[in-house]
Amino acid sequence: LPCRIINMVVCRELLRHWLGFPSRSLSKHLRRVLTGAALCLLLSSVRLATTQSGDSSLETDNEFDNSSCPLNQTCTELSADCITCNFSTSCQYGRETNVTCQPLVDCEGEQEFTRQFNCSFCYQVADDDQCCEPNDECRVRGTPSSTYVAECRVLEDVLCIPPRRFQRMKRCNFSNGKRWTTAFLLSITLGGFGVDRFYLEHWGSAVGKLVSFGGLGVWSILDVILVGVGFLGPADGSAYIY
Repeated sequence: LPCRIINMVVCRELLRHWLGFPSRSLSKHLRRVLTGAALCLLLSSVRLATTQSGDSSLETDNEFDNSSCPLNQTCTELSADCITCNFSTSCQYGRETNVTCQPLVDCEGEQEFTRQFNCSFCYQVADDDQCCEPNDECRVRGTPSSTYVAECRVLEDVLCIPPRRFQRMKRCNFSNGKRWTTAFLLSITLGGFGVDRFYLEHWGSAVGKLVSFGGLGVWSILDVILVGVGFLGPADGSAYIY
Protein backbone atom coordinates (compact mmCIF):
# COMPACT_ATOMS: atom_id res chain seq x y z
CA LEU A 1 0.00 0.00 0.00
CA PRO A 2 2.74 2.59 0.78
CA CYS A 3 4.34 1.80 -2.59
CA ARG A 4 1.03 2.43 -4.39
CA ILE A 5 0.65 5.78 -2.65
CA ILE A 6 4.19 6.78 -3.62
CA ASN A 7 3.53 5.84 -7.25
CA MET A 8 0.39 8.00 -7.27
CA VAL A 9 2.33 10.93 -5.83
CA VAL A 10 5.08 10.51 -8.45
CA CYS A 11 2.51 10.60 -11.26
CA ARG A 12 0.84 13.67 -9.77
CA GLU A 13 4.12 15.55 -9.45
CA LEU A 14 5.12 14.70 -13.02
CA LEU A 15 1.73 15.94 -14.22
CA ARG A 16 2.23 19.20 -12.35
CA HIS A 17 5.63 19.58 -13.99
CA TRP A 18 4.19 19.08 -17.46
CA LEU A 19 1.42 21.61 -16.77
CA GLY A 20 4.01 24.29 -16.01
CA PHE A 21 4.09 24.66 -12.24
CA PRO A 22 7.16 26.46 -10.81
CA SER A 23 10.13 24.23 -11.53
CA ARG A 24 12.22 25.17 -8.48
CA SER A 25 9.71 24.10 -5.85
CA LEU A 26 8.66 21.20 -8.06
CA SER A 27 12.17 19.77 -8.34
CA LYS A 28 12.49 19.72 -4.55
CA HIS A 29 9.25 17.74 -4.26
CA LEU A 30 10.30 15.40 -7.03
CA ARG A 31 13.60 14.64 -5.34
CA ARG A 32 11.80 13.69 -2.12
CA VAL A 33 9.19 11.59 -3.87
CA LEU A 34 11.69 9.80 -6.10
CA THR A 35 13.90 9.08 -3.08
CA GLY A 36 10.91 7.52 -1.33
CA ALA A 37 10.08 5.49 -4.42
CA ALA A 38 13.65 4.16 -4.58
CA LEU A 39 13.51 3.14 -0.91
CA CYS A 40 10.18 1.45 -1.51
CA LEU A 41 11.58 -0.58 -4.41
CA LEU A 42 14.58 -1.55 -2.29
CA LEU A 43 12.36 -2.79 0.56
CA SER A 44 10.19 -4.72 -1.89
CA SER A 45 13.28 -6.46 -3.30
CA VAL A 46 14.49 -7.41 0.19
CA ARG A 47 11.02 -8.75 1.11
CA LEU A 48 10.86 -10.81 -2.09
CA ALA A 49 14.32 -12.29 -1.46
CA THR A 50 13.36 -13.17 2.13
CA THR A 51 10.13 -14.83 1.00
CA GLN A 52 11.91 -16.90 -1.63
CA SER A 53 14.52 -17.94 0.93
CA GLY A 54 11.77 -19.00 3.39
CA ASP A 55 9.97 -20.99 0.70
CA SER A 56 13.23 -22.72 -0.24
CA SER A 57 13.93 -23.71 3.36
CA LEU A 58 10.36 -24.99 3.74
CA GLU A 59 10.77 -27.23 0.69
CA THR A 60 14.06 -28.52 2.11
CA ASP A 61 12.50 -29.26 5.51
CA ASN A 62 9.63 -31.19 3.92
CA GLU A 63 11.70 -33.27 1.51
CA PHE A 64 10.16 -36.69 1.01
CA ASP A 65 11.97 -39.61 2.61
CA ASN A 66 10.89 -42.88 0.97
CA SER A 67 13.16 -45.13 3.02
CA SER A 68 10.19 -46.41 5.05
CA CYS A 69 7.92 -46.96 2.04
CA PRO A 70 7.62 -50.51 0.67
CA LEU A 71 8.33 -51.07 -3.01
CA ASN A 72 6.10 -52.90 -5.50
CA GLN A 73 3.11 -52.79 -3.16
CA THR A 74 -0.43 -52.10 -4.31
CA CYS A 75 -0.76 -48.32 -4.69
CA THR A 76 -4.05 -48.12 -2.81
CA GLU A 77 -2.45 -49.82 0.22
CA LEU A 78 0.40 -47.33 0.63
CA SER A 79 0.49 -45.36 3.87
CA ALA A 80 -0.17 -41.62 3.97
CA ASP A 81 3.57 -40.96 4.17
CA CYS A 82 4.08 -42.52 0.75
CA ILE A 83 1.42 -40.69 -1.26
CA THR A 84 0.63 -37.13 -2.29
CA CYS A 85 -2.94 -35.86 -2.50
CA ASN A 86 -4.76 -32.87 -3.97
CA PHE A 87 -5.96 -31.36 -0.70
CA SER A 88 -8.27 -28.37 -0.59
CA THR A 89 -8.06 -26.02 2.37
CA SER A 90 -11.67 -24.98 1.69
CA CYS A 91 -13.06 -28.28 2.98
CA GLN A 92 -15.17 -28.14 6.13
CA TYR A 93 -13.14 -28.90 9.24
CA GLY A 94 -13.91 -32.27 10.79
CA ARG A 95 -15.98 -33.55 7.86
CA GLU A 96 -15.11 -36.69 5.90
CA THR A 97 -13.77 -35.60 2.50
CA ASN A 98 -12.59 -37.45 -0.62
CA VAL A 99 -9.25 -36.51 -2.20
CA THR A 100 -7.40 -37.75 -5.27
CA CYS A 101 -3.97 -39.18 -4.47
CA GLN A 102 -0.89 -40.45 -6.30
CA PRO A 103 2.00 -42.62 -5.07
CA LEU A 104 5.45 -41.21 -4.34
CA VAL A 105 7.16 -44.58 -4.90
CA ASP A 106 6.91 -47.38 -7.43
CA CYS A 107 3.81 -49.45 -6.82
CA GLU A 108 1.41 -51.78 -8.57
CA GLY A 109 -2.08 -50.98 -9.79
CA GLU A 110 -3.78 -47.66 -10.44
CA GLN A 111 -1.43 -44.66 -10.18
CA GLU A 112 -4.32 -42.36 -9.24
CA PHE A 113 -6.90 -43.26 -6.62
CA THR A 114 -9.28 -41.73 -4.11
CA ARG A 115 -8.81 -41.62 -0.35
CA GLN A 116 -11.17 -40.43 2.36
CA PHE A 117 -9.89 -38.33 5.25
CA ASN A 118 -11.14 -36.19 8.10
CA CYS A 119 -10.64 -32.59 6.95
CA SER A 120 -7.98 -31.04 9.17
CA PHE A 121 -4.42 -29.81 9.06
CA CYS A 122 -1.85 -32.23 10.42
CA TYR A 123 -1.18 -30.10 13.49
CA GLN A 124 -4.90 -30.31 14.35
CA VAL A 125 -5.14 -34.10 14.59
CA ALA A 126 -5.66 -35.82 17.93
CA ASP A 127 -2.68 -36.34 20.21
CA ASP A 128 -2.94 -40.10 19.73
CA ASP A 129 -2.40 -39.61 15.98
CA GLN A 130 0.86 -37.67 16.28
CA CYS A 131 4.30 -38.30 17.74
CA CYS A 132 6.39 -35.57 19.37
CA GLU A 133 9.98 -35.63 20.59
CA PRO A 134 10.20 -35.71 24.40
CA ASN A 135 12.30 -33.29 26.43
CA ASP A 136 13.98 -34.53 29.60
CA GLU A 137 15.62 -31.22 30.49
CA CYS A 138 12.70 -28.91 31.24
CA ARG A 139 11.22 -28.98 34.73
CA VAL A 140 7.76 -30.47 35.14
CA ARG A 141 7.13 -29.03 38.58
CA GLY A 142 6.78 -25.30 38.98
CA THR A 143 4.40 -22.39 38.59
CA PRO A 144 3.57 -21.69 35.88
CA SER A 145 4.01 -25.12 34.35
CA SER A 146 6.99 -25.35 32.01
CA THR A 147 6.56 -25.89 28.30
CA TYR A 148 8.89 -26.54 25.39
CA VAL A 149 8.80 -26.45 21.60
CA ALA A 150 8.49 -30.03 20.35
CA GLU A 151 9.21 -31.38 16.88
CA CYS A 152 6.15 -33.43 15.92
CA ARG A 153 4.90 -35.51 13.03
CA VAL A 154 1.68 -37.38 12.33
CA LEU A 155 1.61 -41.18 12.25
CA GLU A 156 2.22 -42.79 8.88
CA ASP A 157 -1.36 -44.01 8.43
CA VAL A 158 -2.99 -40.64 9.22
CA LEU A 159 -4.06 -38.61 6.17
CA CYS A 160 -4.21 -34.85 6.74
CA ILE A 161 -3.42 -31.52 5.07
CA PRO A 162 0.40 -31.01 5.04
CA PRO A 163 2.92 -30.26 6.34
CA ARG A 164 3.18 -33.62 8.10
CA ARG A 165 6.04 -32.34 10.27
CA PHE A 166 5.41 -29.33 12.51
CA GLN A 167 6.21 -27.76 15.87
CA ARG A 168 3.97 -27.62 18.94
CA MET A 169 4.16 -26.19 22.42
CA LYS A 170 4.09 -29.16 24.79
CA ARG A 171 3.86 -29.30 28.55
CA CYS A 172 6.87 -30.88 30.24
CA ASN A 173 5.88 -34.37 31.40
CA PHE A 174 9.04 -36.46 31.64
CA SER A 175 9.66 -38.78 34.58
CA ASN A 176 12.81 -40.37 35.97
CA GLY A 177 10.85 -43.34 37.36
CA LYS A 178 9.95 -42.09 40.84
CA ARG A 179 6.57 -43.44 41.96
CA TRP A 180 4.19 -41.42 44.07
CA THR A 181 2.94 -44.49 45.97
CA THR A 182 6.50 -45.43 46.97
CA ALA A 183 7.32 -41.89 48.12
CA PHE A 184 4.09 -41.64 50.10
CA LEU A 185 4.57 -44.99 51.86
CA LEU A 186 8.18 -44.14 52.70
CA SER A 187 7.08 -40.78 54.09
CA ILE A 188 4.52 -42.46 56.37
CA THR A 189 6.71 -45.32 57.61
CA LEU A 190 10.31 -44.09 57.49
CA GLY A 191 9.84 -40.35 57.08
CA GLY A 192 11.35 -39.71 60.50
CA PHE A 193 14.71 -40.88 59.14
CA GLY A 194 14.46 -38.85 55.95
CA VAL A 195 14.13 -41.93 53.74
CA ASP A 196 11.39 -40.28 51.68
CA ARG A 197 13.64 -37.34 50.85
CA PHE A 198 16.56 -39.64 50.10
CA TYR A 199 14.28 -41.47 47.68
CA LEU A 200 13.34 -38.19 45.99
CA GLU A 201 17.04 -37.20 45.88
CA HIS A 202 16.69 -34.12 48.09
CA TRP A 203 20.07 -34.98 49.62
CA GLY A 204 20.71 -31.91 51.77
CA SER A 205 17.29 -31.76 53.40
CA ALA A 206 17.29 -35.57 53.75
CA VAL A 207 20.43 -35.45 55.89
CA GLY A 208 18.96 -32.61 57.96
CA LYS A 209 15.78 -34.58 58.49
CA LEU A 210 17.77 -37.67 59.48
CA VAL A 211 19.92 -35.98 62.13
CA SER A 212 16.92 -34.10 63.57
CA PHE A 213 14.81 -37.28 63.73
CA GLY A 214 12.25 -35.79 61.40
CA GLY A 215 12.27 -32.42 63.12
CA LEU A 216 11.04 -34.17 66.25
CA GLY A 217 8.08 -35.43 64.30
CA VAL A 218 6.84 -32.07 62.99
CA TRP A 219 8.87 -32.24 59.76
CA SER A 220 7.73 -35.83 59.17
CA ILE A 221 4.06 -34.87 59.46
CA LEU A 222 4.52 -31.94 57.08
CA ASP A 223 6.29 -34.14 54.51
CA VAL A 224 3.50 -36.72 54.62
CA ILE A 225 1.08 -33.93 53.70
CA LEU A 226 3.38 -32.44 51.04
CA VAL A 227 4.04 -35.78 49.37
CA GLY A 228 0.38 -36.77 49.65
CA VAL A 229 -0.85 -33.70 47.76
CA GLY A 230 2.01 -33.99 45.26
CA PHE A 231 3.71 -30.72 46.22
CA LEU A 232 6.96 -32.45 47.21
CA GLY A 233 8.31 -34.37 44.23
CA PRO A 234 11.61 -35.52 42.70
CA ALA A 235 14.46 -33.04 43.07
CA ASP A 236 15.08 -32.83 39.32
CA GLY A 237 11.59 -31.45 38.71
CA SER A 238 10.32 -34.57 36.95
CA ALA A 239 6.82 -35.98 37.33
CA TYR A 240 5.68 -38.86 39.50
CA ILE A 241 4.53 -42.14 38.02
CA TYR A 242 1.07 -42.75 39.48
